[in-house]
Amino acid sequence: MAIPDLYQSSVGSYNTSSRSARQILREEQTYYEPEVLMTGQVWVDSGRQARPLLSQPMAPPRITAPTLDAQEVAERLAQQVRQLSSLESIYVRVKPWGFECWFVANHSTEDERFRLYDLEWQLMELTPDVGFKFHLVDRQGRLLTEVVTLEPYDAAVILRKT
Repeated sequence: MAIPDLYQSSVGSYNTSSRSARQILREEQTYYEPEVLMTGQVWVDSGRQARPLLSQPMAPPRITAPTLDAQEVAERLAQQVRQLSSLESIYVRVKPWGFECWFVANHSTEDERFRLYDLEWQLMELTPDVGFKFHLVDRQGRLLTEVVTLEPYDAAVILRKT
């Protein structure tokens, strides 16, 4: 379908009962009718001189989520989990696909673990373009170094001193 046909179908049709409306439509169409060139440029003939409307095709705008850094992720997680009394610290590593998060707890209860899983799920829903991998380490009264080695990490938040 040619551009003039698209213009007519969006504004009106040739079957207009009033002759003046049909005449006005044709005058507007000749005044604003664009010419599509093979280069992709669109020109508008304003009656005085043809001028380029778009010099090059415009790319659609990219909509991206705000970028997160490791410290911001660790602090957001800390704000959400402060009420869980068994959690002691949060460690975050940056990965090419997103963030790897480690929660360190001491004698966590089943209710606290399920609450933590819900908070993790909420964070993933809020930032669907960012990958997350969560780990929960319950040290059960032992030293953390006996259970796991977390170095190197990019950010950490200590919630409670052990």
